[in-house]
Amino acid sequence: MERTRSPLVLAVAIGLWLVVSRSAHAADKKSDANLTLLFVGGAQGDVDSPTLVQLRARLAQLAPDDALVVFTGNYMKGELPAEGDDGREEAEQALRAHVDATFDFVKRGGRVYFLAGHHDYPEGGTRAVRRLRQFLNEAYKPAVGDGRGAEDGEIDVMPQAGCADPHLFELRENVGLLLLESQWWTQDLATDPMANEGCTLKNRTSFGAVLKEILNSYRGRRLIIASHLPLRSYGPWAARSPPAPT
Repeated sequence: MERTRSPLVLAVAIGLWLVVSRSAHAADKKSDANLTLLFVGGAQGDVDSPTLVQLRARLAQLAPDDALVVFTGNYMKGELPAEGDDGREEAEQALRAHVDATFDFVKRGGRVYFLAGHHDYPEGGTRAVRRLRQFLNEAYKPAVGDGRGAEDGEIDVMPQAGCADPHLFELRENVGLLLLESQWWTQDLATDPMANEGCTLKNRTSFGAVLKEILNSYRGRRLIIASHLPLRSYGPWAARSPPAPT
């Protein structure tokens, strides 16, 4: 594969952290121009959010093979309570608003991913975000099956839930998408009884080494990095101080 040596351009925004390697070659096996990525902030409990209405309409116009949605966190007013606990019904309604906006898109073969935000962790920590992952996967199950390469409606829209493990998706020959769990980076893991359970990477040193390796592998190509918050920033919505050692 031919690669250029153009510099990286770093753009940071709330809910989206982009690292873009500009290529002088516009055409790959499948043109990058045909790829549409939609990054959407969570509605924070607003089931009538106009953003979700507009998202549903936009997705109806896009071919599922040429588009992808990433929700960037904070879907409810707080974490998803356990079944039977106060606030569970209201939280489910907030989550279903996001599912309903993208359900038909997923049914047509589109891909949707959810990142965890700081509102999705609070007191429950990893346990809360794993509940969120389970609920979302169950909600999308009817949309997948025959012709999707999934067995019995198997789907995972939140593969990095509660873990540092980066998830890399090759979208095109020269375009990749990397999902990061920024909340894991900022959490006090010592107070979370489920911290790192089932995860491959269990400390920030290992995470940094893997991230560096991925960045190096995309030198000369476009790599889009999505996280709820940037891992390091001096803005109001980021981990401004170095994280506690693990």
